Amino acid sequence: WRTMSPPRIVRMAGAMRPLIGLAMLALVALPWYLLVGMETQGAWPLGFFWHHNLDRYVASLDGHQGVPLYHFFSIAAGFFPASVFLLPMVVNTVRRLKADDPARRGYVLAACWVAVYLVVFSFCRTKLPSYVTPTYPALALLTAALLQGWISRPSVAHRIWQGLPMVVLGTVGMAVIAVTVTLAGGFLNKAPAGAQMTGAQVAGAPAVAAKQLWSTQMTQCFAGQWSLVLLGVMPLAIAVCCGLLFFRGRPRRAVQAFVGGSAIFTATLFGWGLLKFDQFQESAAIGRLIQQPDGRWPQLASYHVIRPSWVFYAQQPVDQLADPRETVQRLKQEQPSYLILEEPRLKELQPLLPADVQVVGRVPRFLKSGSLVVLGRIPASRSAAVQTASSRDYSRR
Repeated sequence: WRTMSPPRIVRMAGAMRPLIGLAMLALVALPWYLLVGMETQGAWPLGFFWHHNLDRYVASLDGHQGVPLYHFFSIAAGFFPASVFLLPMVVNTVRRLKADDPARRGYVLAACWVAVYLVVFSFCRTKLPSYVTPTYPALALLTAALLQGWISRPSVAHRIWQGLPMVVLGTVGMAVIAVTVTLAGGFLNKAPAGAQMTGAQVAGAPAVAAKQLWSTQMTQCFAGQWSLVLLGVMPLAIAVCCGLLFFRGRPRRAVQAFVGGSAIFTATLFGWGLLKFDQFQESAAIGRLIQQPDGRWPQLASYHVIRPSWVFYAQQPVDQLADPRETVQRLKQEQPSYLILEEPRLKELQPLLPADVQVVGRVPRFLKSGSLVVLGRIPASRSAAVQTASSRDYSRR
């Protein structure tokens, strides 16, 4: 309490010369905010500061809600593979905070660094993993302090504390291998090819229908992607190697192997693995359906659904429509025009659609149940080609 008392915080804040810091920050960032504000007639600053900060804090937006402990789980995933040391790191930090030595101040700083973010964003109604990524440097320092203690004082580190993280890491690796083999081999979806649930079955068992649809989409996305097994083999190999070194009483070599293996794993995951996943994203799938020969996206609108990524990839405004008649009128324009909507919304527009407006294709929601429907009034010269691409990649089985 003496460390975090309000008078002490005020004195520390004053010693950091906040006015000079704010002046330097304004010198760097304020011109951009002023320019973008003038370019958008004030809409962007208002949307950013009010909607995407205050509104996101008091209400969950875009379906990004979560349990109160959401950010603890997001750190476990986002800080992986170093997150396997979280439990012994927390125990070590608490122990060092109680100790009376010069290093205690550093532990207090790092602990406050992490705690403030976790407390503030745990009360935030909108939950996203990126909100607590600024805690990662502090977590890295605390984890490094733990591992350095194991190296410099091997006698104080119990074998259980050294072995438990490797067991967790190996278990995660085996789980990734099992899931990848299941998806790549198509073992998740046991329904016969071409089988579909009837309307009565869907109405009577929506949970079963959603599970079957989700499993079909997962199988469709990951079928044959055997190379993704590598993302499970690497953590398993790191766990076995480091576990053996810890067991033989060579903690320095174990830590070196963990750091080197983790760097290779992280580079592989973000430099190669995410590119494999990216091809299944909704935006990429929609682009393959409607892109013109020169690579540009045609005129695009949406009905009761919008994703910011569509605006980015289309490089144009994407109007979000809500009135059925206005939406159908949009599809009657002379130039190629496409409409994106969720599958259940299709029945609202179907009675009003002109005869020449067709379903260009259906795009599975990545890692979610359901699908997006792309409607379009397209020239006859492109109709056959688009329908062929649609049936090959995204049409229902």
